[in-house]
Amino acid sequence: MDVEENEYDKARRVRMPDDEWEPLLQAAKAMHPTGRSPRGRVIREFVQWYLRRPGAKLPERPPAGPWSRPLEPTTFGRLNEGDVIDEGGNRFTVVGVDRQLNDYGSMHVTLASTQDPSASVVRPEPPDTPVMVVARDD
Repeated sequence: MDVEENEYDKARRVRMPDDEWEPLLQAAKAMHPTGRSPRGRVIREFVQWYLRRPGAKLPERPPAGPWSRPLEPTTFGRLNEGDVIDEGGNRFTVVGVDRQLNDYGSMHVTLASTQDPSASVVRPEPPDTPVMVVARDD
């Protein structure tokens, strides 16, 4: 179901912290670069889905970006597929996790660069090695 933009829609007020409202606009623009109100479009898509309107679907989420808020530091042993990690400004998507420890006590994590998803690397990492998770694919 496509959300129509009507110039006569009544303006609504929503209470939301600034640290969510402004990043929501940036994330919405990433998914809908054209249009009068990308943030409003995402909110309308969500409402239509929430009300179970025929054909309505949840709005598609953008990939992790500057609007993503870093989560608490974690370890490689707690990573899941779809998580996005940051290592010194370089971001990688976790595309595979093999928790079976090798003879050296390391597990294998497959990472793909967010800049070039076709380039992936398998790295051995001890499960207790710290890492910063930027976004989780819930």
